[in-house]
Amino acid sequence: MIFKNYTLNNTDNEFWENLDKFRIKHIDISPFYTESYFSYQVEYCKSRNSYISHESSIFVHNDKPLCAYLFLVNKNEDGTFECNYGSEIPGLIFIEDEIDKKILSEFIKQLSSLKQSFTNLKFTFPLSNKLNKGYEEIIKNFKFTHKTNWARAISLEKGENQLWVELRKSYKSVINKGIREQKILLVDHINFNKNILKEMQELHYKVSGRITRSNKTWELQFDSIKKDFGFVFCSLNNKNLLAAVYFIKSSINAYYSVGIFTKEAKEKNYGHCLIWKAIQYCKLRGLKICELDMSINFNLEDNKDEKLRTISYFKSGFGGDIYPKYEISI
Repeated sequence: MIFKNYTLNNTDNEFWENLDKFRIKHIDISPFYTESYFSYQVEYCKSRNSYISHESSIFVHNDKPLCAYLFLVNKNEDGTFECNYGSEIPGLIFIEDEIDKKILSEFIKQLSSLKQSFTNLKFTFPLSNKLNKGYEEIIKNFKFTHKTNWARAISLEKGENQLWVELRKSYKSVINKGIREQKILLVDHINFNKNILKEMQELHYKVSGRITRSNKTWELQFDSIKKDFGFVFCSLNNKNLLAAVYFIKSSINAYYSVGIFTKEAKEKNYGHCLIWKAIQYCKLRGLKICELDMSINFNLEDNKDEKLRTISYFKSGFGGDIYPKYEISI
């Protein structure tokens, strides 16, 4: 079988174009793995002094992508080098059922080369892509560990009335009250407003009390919104920014990335209506999935972080289903 192999080093456009073909087939692939968010993650890791390089490869036969990996190489606190996707996010590996032995052998050879160069390869795969013979070969060829994270996502195939029914009962009056009391502003690729986004950046600094990342990461986020890879809903009162929620997106799905709230916005629960507006927007745009929580913090014995448990409980009030996200390390 004749195949082509694209990487991000010399064929950037071909790599992302073929990954997008895979995304259309597997709608549960996270918007993390887009060209826009990749650029952000590279800069974010650089700002944390952990970024080393990136590693990628995608094998294509007859214009159909059959397998790929996408990693950022980061330096851990213990001095080891790991292929992941920055911070706590795993890299991505996908292998289609139709892959033949020749391509699979070459693919595993490349993974072996990475494994020789770096301490660990941490990756996930779309749930719609079951553990076929390709993944089985990886498991057979490498010693591995694995863990399961639990994520919460809303299926936007449901009607808006059903989405409203599935909200936590106490949220409904809070959302209606929030809509009445504040001006809600959408910032997306059509309604782009750089001034509001800069105000959001300043509000983040005021709320957090410190600079958590470089200015360039913010500029990349703003640029992603301009290119329709993200959007923001803001809460305004007398032209003062009270709250903002930022979602990253692909052409298929969206992910709730961050919420920024003043003390007043928290006391009045203004974030509830902003997230509801974002869910409505995702459905209006024809997206399939709106993911709210990539790693649910349950009330487990070994989970002592009350803040993270509270955040997960808050997100659970918007409905959605819980599903597993598998993470493998070799």
